[in-house]
Amino acid sequence: MHQTAPAVPSPLRSHSENLDPRIAQFTSPATRILLAGDGLTTVLLQAASQALLDIRTDAIEQTRANALGDTEAVSALHLQDQELCWLRHSRLLTPGGATISLNKVVAPTARDPRLDAAMGDPERPLGFALSRAGLTTVRRLHNVGRARWPAGGDQLCAFKTYTMHGPGGVLVFVHERYSPDWFSAAPDVPAG
Repeated sequence: MHQTAPAVPSPLRSHSENLDPRIAQFTSPATRILLAGDGLTTVLLQAASQALLDIRTDAIEQTRANALGDTEAVSALHLQDQELCWLRHSRLLTPGGATISLNKVVAPTARDPRLDAAMGDPERPLGFALSRAGLTTVRRLHNVGRARWPAGGDQLCAFKTYTMHGPGGVLVFVHERYSPDWFSAAPDVPAG
């Protein structure tokens, strides 16, 4: 008796069917991969740039949650108005000094000394600093979209926000914007 092999779905078709619709709106496959990634973003950025990236920490400070002006972060982290939290601004740079990503990270202070050590480390990207501090995390995507690229006038860039969860719950809220010179923010326009 002759048997027919089962139909194997196209990897591209099945992949895009399972892709978050917000991410599927981007034309660039590299941008889609970056936005859908749930591991260390720095590793993906290094793969895309084919180089080790440098970090420049623009600011690390402690502030009150109500002074952040970021309702998404406050809500995601379940912060109280007067609760003290870390606010960290950094960027990842190519060896030539070009900014490939801008990062804003918010985390509550004094919940875990390992988290405090990672947030206060200006020499390492956050994922590497958390790993060095002994914290294993899982990421949960909150939002993706387009925003103005601060370093480029009217250019739009792709961004994503996510939380990092570890022992005891949510640890960190991250907002990353990606250089449009490296990751196109162009929409995927249906043919026709």
